[in-house]
Amino acid sequence: MNETSVTDETPATTSARHRFFAACPLNVADMLSAFMRRNGAVSVCGTCMDARGIRDEELVQGAARGTMDQLTEWSMWADKILVF
Repeated sequence: MNETSVTDETPATTSARHRFFAACPLNVADMLSAFMRRNGAVSVCGTCMDARGIRDEELVQGAARGTMDQLTEWSMWADKILVF
C-alpha cells in the first residue's frame, strides 16, 4: 500500500491538500451529487432508511435504496471498501 502519512507531507503537498478540501462543498448531498456526476454509484442501506423513516423520494437525486445482495456484489468487486 502506498499511503502518505501526515508527517511525510511537504509544505507543498500540505498546501495542495488544503486547497482541495477548502474547495470541497461541506454539504453531503452536494458531495454525493458531484460523485454521481462522475459516474459514481450511491446506494443507501434500506434497513437504515426504514429505521429512520426515510422515504426513497427523499434521497439525493441519483441515489437509490440498496440491498444486502447489492452490498455483497459491490464488496466482492471492490479493491477497497469505505464504511462510515
